Amino acid sequence: MRAERSRASSSPCRTRGTALASGGSTPAGAGAAKIGLRRGRAALPTIARIGPFRFFFYSNEGTERPHVHVQHESRVAKFWLNPVALAASGGFSATELRTVEGLVTEQGQHFLEAWNEFFRGRSQRPGDGR
Repeated sequence: MRAERSRASSSPCRTRGTALASGGSTPAGAGAAKIGLRRGRAALPTIARIGPFRFFFYSNEGTERPHVHVQHESRVAKFWLNPVALAASGGFSATELRTVEGLVTEQGQHFLEAWNEFFRGRSQRPGDGR
């Protein structure tokens, strides 16, 4: 028996190798599809929950610059950690993105330490913050 999977859009702001934490699919037309959320095999270590936001990274993204993903309901975004900058967004309003960016700035050192701790010893570029 083969299970149906929803496909993410092919938006230019799509990230690679991503998956939903719950293993569920993104609802059709949801903003999350804009940055390529789909079912996959990558682990999703949660590094913080602040208010309604969950901050995490994908276990298969250690070769990228240090960054963090944030999710609230079906909305998702990706922020580079050093310097803090929005990399991609799907569904968040400008006001929400400013709020999340502030949280990433406040917690950036903690997030960078979690990144380096998780990816230490794995095949990756060092947490150079580029």
